[in-house]
Amino acid sequence: MFDDASNPNALYRQRRTFSVLVLLTVIATFALIVIGGVVRVTGSGLGCPDWPMCHGRIIPPADFHTLIEYSHRLSALLVSILVIAVGVLGLLKYRDNIRLMVLSLSAVALLLLQIVLGGVTVLAELPETVVTAHLGVAGALLAILVMVFIVSVRPRINEVGDYGDNGRSLLWLTHSASVGIYILILLGAYVRGSGATYACISWPLCRDSLIFGGGLEIVHMIHRFAAVLVGVLVVVTVLKVWRYRRSQAWWGSLSMILGGLFVSQVVIGAAIVLTNVSPAMQALHLSLGMAAWSASIALTTLVRLGRGTSAEFRVPSHSN
Repeated sequence: MFDDASNPNALYRQRRTFSVLVLLTVIATFALIVIGGVVRVTGSGLGCPDWPMCHGRIIPPADFHTLIEYSHRLSALLVSILVIAVGVLGLLKYRDNIRLMVLSLSAVALLLLQIVLGGVTVLAELPETVVTAHLGVAGALLAILVMVFIVSVRPRINEVGDYGDNGRSLLWLTHSASVGIYILILLGAYVRGSGATYACISWPLCRDSLIFGGGLEIVHMIHRFAAVLVGVLVVVTVLKVWRYRRSQAWWGSLSMILGGLFVSQVVIGAAIVLTNVSPAMQALHLSLGMAAWSASIALTTLVRLGRGTSAEFRVPSHSN
C-alpha cells in the first residue's frame, strides 16, 4: 500500500491513505471523548473498579454502569491501535517532513500518558483533579491529530513570517481563542467533578445576584466568567477571519462553524442549569465544547499553514 513512494502517483496515494487513516483516528478519538463524557455524567466511572481488567475479567458482567465503562475501554483500545498506526507510518514514511513526523510521534506520546492517567483515574477512585487532567490530555491528543490531518492534506506551506503584520495578528487571535476554549473545557470538567454543576441554579447570574457565596458557587461562577471572556475572544476571531473568506474559503467556513458551535455550547450550558436536564444533555455540552476546540485547532493550523501571499493578508476593504 505504501510501496514505490518515489513515483508521483504512488506518493499521492500514500499521502491520501495516510490522511484517511488520520481522519478516522480523529473521528474515533472524538467519539471516545464523548463516550468518556457519558461515563462521567451517568456515574459509571467505577463501573469497572479495577484496571486494566474489569471486575477481574476480560469480559465483564452485564451491568448497566459496567457496560458503559467497558465500552469506553474498548473504544480506547481501538483509538490506541489507530494512533500507534499513525505514529508508525509518520515515522517510517515522513522522515522528510519533520513537522508531520513530530506531530505523529507526539500523538503516540500523549496516548501513552492518557493510558497511564486512565488507570490512575480508576485506581484513585475518580478524584476531580485527575479526571480533569485525563480530559485535558484527551483534548490535547485530539488537537494533535487534527493538526496531523491538516498538515497531511496541505503539504505546501508558507510560514507565518511571510504574511506580515496582518498574518501575525490573525495567528495570535486564533491561538488565543484555541487556548481559551481549552481552558474553558477544563474548567467545565472541574465544575462537574467537584459537584458544582448546580451550585448556581439561575442564569446568567448566580441566584439572580451579582453577589454569590463561597465554595462551589465560586467554582461554578469562575467557569461562567471564563465563558464570557472566551466568548468575546471567539467573536473577535471569527469576525476577523471571516474578512479573508474570499482568498481563503476554508478559513471563512471554519470560522462560522467555530462560532456556531461555541454559541450552541453556551445555550446548552444555560439549559443544563435552568432545567436540570438529563445526563445526555450534559454529554452534549462536552461534545460541543470538544467540537469547537477541534474547529479552533483546524482554523489555527490552516492560518499557520496558509498558502496565501502577503497581498492576501492586506486588510480587505469594506466593499468585500
